[in-house]
Amino acid sequence: LPFSIVNLPEDVIINTYPKDVDVTYKVSLSNFGKINPSSFVIECNYQMSSDNNLQYLVPKLTVKSKLVKNVKISPNRIDFVIER
Repeated sequence: LPFSIVNLPEDVIINTYPKDVDVTYKVSLSNFGKINPSSFVIECNYQMSSDNNLQYLVPKLTVKSKLVKNVKISPNRIDFVIER
């Protein structure tokens, strides 16, 4: 799934690797067909990484379907390069 980057200053342009993350989750068989990519929103907070002197972004699940449980995002860190 794609992710978005929040709290990125307007004058900063970054390139991320990877561009997408994998989401693994548990869902009942009867609800399997009701889950799609729009059931999840994944964000990386640039400001949090900057404040903690991290050289990577941390993807966080900010919205998920109530039908799923045990959600795991892989990879758990996103490398980035600042373009100038």
